[in-house]
Amino acid sequence: MPELTQAWPVEEGSQLYTVSLSKPLGLVLAEQGKKVIVEKIADKGAAAKTDIQVGDVVRGTTARAKNTTQQTAMASEARMKQGLLGGLVLLNADGESFDTVMAAIDSSRCSQCDITLVLEHVGKQE
Repeated sequence: MPELTQAWPVEEGSQLYTVSLSKPLGLVLAEQGKKVIVEKIADKGAAAKTDIQVGDVVRGTTARAKNTTQQTAMASEARMKQGLLGGLVLLNADGESFDTVMAAIDSSRCSQCDITLVLEHVGKQE
């Protein structure tokens, strides 16, 4: 993956990182201002096994791009059933609505495909 800070600048004291999670993700996301943040982490969910912390900001997520009608018609039935229609893309979540970010996460219908999140851990001020 290219240098994350080239696509997502961060303030001093903050850190960008990526994590790949199987579904269900095991976390609750919420809208805070114009950002999507981690509100809760399920104790035994996929996210609990990572460095994700409550308050981390979702800066990006993998998503499946929508196909045109012609591409859909050409797709095999097996790929359609697996939820693998459309190319995998990385959505920059900065400035996107909560609904858009959630739709991007939900766009991968493949039960065996991981979702990759780009998260920002904001440095705590004491």
